[in-house]
Amino acid sequence: YIDDPESNNVPQYIIPDGDVPYSVTCLIMYSVAATFQTQLSEPNYYYGPWRDSVEVSLANHTPSYLQRHPFDDLCPIENGAHCPAGCGPIAMLITIAYRGAPNTIANISAERELLMDYESDTLNSYPILSAWARELGRLGNATYSANGTSMTNQKLISTMQSLGYSMCGNDVDVATMVNMLRNDKPVILSGFNFSRRGHCYVVDAVKLKTRDVYYVVNNDEVVRNTTNDIAVLMYLNMGWEEVILPSGTVDTYNGWYVYPYNFVITSNPVLEYSRRMRMYVY
Repeated sequence: YIDDPESNNVPQYIIPDGDVPYSVTCLIMYSVAATFQTQLSEPNYYYGPWRDSVEVSLANHTPSYLQRHPFDDLCPIENGAHCPAGCGPIAMLITIAYRGAPNTIANISAERELLMDYESDTLNSYPILSAWARELGRLGNATYSANGTSMTNQKLISTMQSLGYSMCGNDVDVATMVNMLRNDKPVILSGFNFSRRGHCYVVDAVKLKTRDVYYVVNNDEVVRNTTNDIAVLMYLNMGWEEVILPSGTVDTYNGWYVYPYNFVITSNPVLEYSRRMRMYVY
């Protein structure tokens, strides 16, 4: 998790590795959005269908890394088990693997192809990924525990800078994010949920959806509004391990999420870690 600076870097809650929140927050956000739109659309408004307006993505998806084996194999042991690798080190590792730079960490070198498709050669990839994840945690002064591994935003930035990235943290800006993706650069984001649990994750793509807004005049004349309703969606690599849903399907929670400040209803979940979001650009 990412430490919360508003609580003196002592998080109120910790996300245990594998305990992926199934979004009470999402339900709250949907409820707010539904209430907002119902009030707007009755009795004078209604909406046309959603349509894709702009989509910008990386050339390929970033690798699906997680915080457990093999990435935690060299992390400290507590209560007889390795502490999770941490979302900060994993987000950095995902970015470094995709960019192919640097190709040497902790005096261990690796080719980009091996890191991107690590399951195809686990004999060689697992030792490298575990060593790199641990070194990123060490460089970032990560705090390890059995319940979760934390790192501050500032340490994430300084660690990436030490590896040759001109990393800086900014407020989230969709236009900048789009430019990064067009240049085939993954975007690292961090944020907190309403319980002050922090998480760090990677953006693979951004999509803008629009729909027409119509309003009724004198109970019968339908007029198209000059401004469209806009939804911003992000395809996120959450860095979580696979979980088995009640339906029996396996999910990593990677996928499209609605950027939370757009109170619109789509078929996609609303991003939960949306408080005090930061974007890391280079």
